[in-house]
Amino acid sequence: MELPFATKLLLNVEYFFSNYYLIFILFIIFIILFVYFLYKRNLKFKYLLDKIFINNFFLIKEINLSLQLYKLFLVIEIMQKSNFEFHKCFKSSKVLLENKYLLDKINIIDNLIENGNSINVSFCESKIFDDIVLNLINTGEVSNSLPLVVTEIKMIFKNRFDEKVSFLISVIQPIFLVFIVILILWIVLAIFVPIWDMGNIIK
Repeated sequence: MELPFATKLLLNVEYFFSNYYLIFILFIIFIILFVYFLYKRNLKFKYLLDKIFINNFFLIKEINLSLQLYKLFLVIEIMQKSNFEFHKCFKSSKVLLENKYLLDKINIIDNLIENGNSINVSFCESKIFDDIVLNLINTGEVSNSLPLVVTEIKMIFKNRFDEKVSFLISVIQPIFLVFIVILILWIVLAIFVPIWDMGNIIK
């Protein structure tokens, strides 16, 4: 009797993990370690990976960007409360950024401000901030109320981070549920379809 595809697949998976599970685990560990060391040692690879995490991954890019910018403006806010000038606060706080691609964008702002450009123009040139943040920066610069604006921007990125994390969790839950249902259905079909076929042959 010809076995169903689901049963063949289940047997092949069982055979693979029974005979090659150690090789499979070692391969996964090797890939993780290889990527980790390459990320730490190779600046081009680090920059490429950081750029991908900021620009390409759905939801992950927004969570990562919001978290990084929240930390940036949090430190700026703390330093401005100690009456430091905005540019000095900005220059000191950027060292907290772990993403090399984002740090390069922030360095563009730092260099433009250092060369005499306005804060608003400098932030616009970086092309990483949306219109809401740029309008707040412009308003704060014109009205000389940057400390208040920085606090608002910090809260914007904090709220965005919280919202995206909550949304990611709400998306992951049904995805895992569907995955488990499909897995159970596959195992049930793989086991019981041949038994039902045998019953039909006997009849």
